[in-house]
Amino acid sequence: MGVRYVDTTQASNGFVKDAALNFIVEFNDEVGYDSFLPSFNVAVDLADDVILRVAASQVMARVNYSDLKPGLAIDANFGTATGGNTSLKPYESDQFDVAVEWYYSDASMASAAIFNKEISNVVFVKQGVETVTGCGVSEADWSSCRVTRPRNGGDGSVTGMELQLQHIFDNGFGFITNYTYVDSESSGPDAKSMIPGVSENSFNGSLFFENDLFSTRLSYNWRDEWIGVGAAQAILNGNYTQVDASVTWHALENLDITIEGTNLTNEVIQSTDKNYALTYNTIEFGSRYYLSASYKF
Repeated sequence: MGVRYVDTTQASNGFVKDAALNFIVEFNDEVGYDSFLPSFNVAVDLADDVILRVAASQVMARVNYSDLKPGLAIDANFGTATGGNTSLKPYESDQFDVAVEWYYSDASMASAAIFNKEISNVVFVKQGVETVTGCGVSEADWSSCRVTRPRNGGDGSVTGMELQLQHIFDNGFGFITNYTYVDSESSGPDAKSMIPGVSENSFNGSLFFENDLFSTRLSYNWRDEWIGVGAAQAILNGNYTQVDASVTWHALENLDITIEGTNLTNEVIQSTDKNYALTYNTIEFGSRYYLSASYKF
């Protein structure tokens, strides 16, 4: 058990054109916040090969840098502006986990876990009325500028379970599998939706072989659809699959040579605009290959 103290000072600096004075002025904004984050972990041996784990903690996560950008894009004719928000607070969560692990052989195990997270300060992209110099056809309109930017104001919950199986055979072959189900909901200013960035179902599986000469691994990763994070919350990303592989040759006692391939099947991410059910973009990362060598002195 313990506690962590986090003290953050966040400074945003830049330049902006003053519409009234018609010259460039420097922009500075500084925000500070701190948090006490306690945690508690217990492991109980229910049997020689069974462990019960219980954990509870308070945690925080800072928002994306892109959501903190200080600039605004102003459309004076329409009296609107879009941009980031330098005053965003970090995500905060109270979370609880319970897991049971069964080590049925020296290097093999099966486990099941359930977890819950109660999240505050969820970030949503929302329009609000603000005073912005230069936003409007006349100075009288500046106080009613409709600004769209990321804002705190939502909360959410994440409840789920995780199943894992790892088995190693006597001949050097083995596999690791992991499945996670997550039921998430965030309550924003206007509606309820999934927690941004979280898929309901995800699966990871790896096959491997290891001996004194070689280490090989083939990995399969899959997740179903998820909502974009921050300014991309109007975007629904479709199911995504990725296959990776690597082969390491222990050429000498201290020398390893590795060939690795990432996204071997060149999968793409298809994104849809939630509001209009239209294709937003198609992102193709391509397959990537690496050749590396490492020497231990």
